[in-house]
Amino acid sequence: MFCKKCGNEIKDGDEKCNKCGNTVKNKKWKILLLLVIAIIIIVTTIFAVTLLLKNNSNQSVETSTNAEKNKDDNENKNTEFNSSSANASANGTSSISFATLKADDKSFDKTQKTLIDYFDNNYFEFGIALSQQYPQIFKGAKIKTNASIVKVLKSTDTEFEVVAVQEGDLLAADIYTGEQTILSNGNVKNVDEYSENELMIIKGPQLNKRLTKGDAITLYGRYNNVETFEIDGKSYILPVIDTINIIQLSNGNKDGNYRFNLDTAKTVAEYIFGKDIKISSPAKGEDYNFEAYYTLDPFYKITLDNQSNANFSTFNIYRTYGLISYNEVSKNTVKNLFIGADFQHYIVSTYDKNLKHVYIDYFDKDLKKLWSREFDYNSSEVISPIDYTSTQLAIVIDNDLHLINLETGEDIFEPVLVGTKIKLHMMTDGIILIGNDNKDTIMKVGLDGNIIFRTNGNTRMSDIGYAQTQIVNGKMVIYLEGTDKEGLPYDKHLVLNSDGSIETSTNE
Repeated sequence: MFCKKCGNEIKDGDEKCNKCGNTVKNKKWKILLLLVIAIIIIVTTIFAVTLLLKNNSNQSVETSTNAEKNKDDNENKNTEFNSSSANASANGTSSISFATLKADDKSFDKTQKTLIDYFDNNYFEFGIALSQQYPQIFKGAKIKTNASIVKVLKSTDTEFEVVAVQEGDLLAADIYTGEQTILSNGNVKNVDEYSENELMIIKGPQLNKRLTKGDAITLYGRYNNVETFEIDGKSYILPVIDTINIIQLSNGNKDGNYRFNLDTAKTVAEYIFGKDIKISSPAKGEDYNFEAYYTLDPFYKITLDNQSNANFSTFNIYRTYGLISYNEVSKNTVKNLFIGADFQHYIVSTYDKNLKHVYIDYFDKDLKKLWSREFDYNSSEVISPIDYTSTQLAIVIDNDLHLINLETGEDIFEPVLVGTKIKLHMMTDGIILIGNDNKDTIMKVGLDGNIIFRTNGNTRMSDIGYAQTQIVNGKMVIYLEGTDKEGLPYDKHLVLNSDGSIETSTNE
């Protein structure tokens, strides 16, 4: 090693130059110092990385835990019914009424789906020709129709796809009474013998008993769209229906031709009333008078073991549509039972013809009356359309619209004079009401009691006897049925805009 100042050679271990006295740094110490610094840097880096990984790990565990907690919370929430869980949007406005619960909603478990399917009666009667002409109205709508299978296009272990012809007059009751014969394989025409206005495509998960040519069914489904199909070398434009429920009709199998069997009726009845009940077949002369009426509206009889409450004694649970009614109705009273939108309460309406009064009673699941209301009823027609959520009930009584707080039983706003109405549908921002004539056919009242709009039906109808509503593709579709000025049957579908104007309608 040499001195950097004078160039004199310095022996190893000397701290100074023996010629000029310059202090010399030892190379070994320099190396050692650099090594120490490097070690410090490495240790610090390892510590920082370890700390960072630990924090990230903790965050991941916390995130995973929160995710599992949220999942559990969601699963717990899904075990209880909530009217808002089946919301549908109408021009940006949600429809949250009990009637909007959807049987094909995937957020419900098996038991919940059974209950929702039972009470889900909101299906448009399907017309193939009309749906092909106005797919913009029906796309996404729930429909019901009777049909016979013409051709099987696909039938795997998981799914099926068939061509079917509509049988508008085919009723479940006709099948076993012999009033109409089910089409057999030998009597069903081939696809090319039908026009496009008679055919439809039905798709769905595979059934336990696979569909074959000639099978007669009652179909509950959702209108998908109009699509082009190549069948036997020919092109067809046909409506496509996704199945929600299919009833396979058959001669001699009376019970199999009903929409709901005993197991379904029992599941629904026990969920609504508890397990302390008895379910039995009704007896003629005791529970019904005419066989023909019972054939069209078959039911099971429900008797509660606890007979201490006259409002909850014996009921009918129907098998072709979802309805639970009182088993006996006095000649002077009309009594109706409604299941709460939370499935934890009961609403009972009673019309006394002699006293000209309407009573609304609200009960909890233990059959304890929470509140009661009494209304005068002077109208000549007993029409009291009703709809409700888990917190509010809307009803038209004596031409007045009432919006009632279900917790307290009190009016939310002063009753609004709306005239005779045959249908109402609750929305998150108001109530849609449908009248029985062409003037002010459709009305919307806000949740503050103010009238938002009035719309004439723009139809040839002089009398509207029936109305139905669905939220389809974010808009309200309304079906009206009645008679024209000549007294002939007339019906119409229309799409309602958020401002009350009619966007599209059939039968222009």
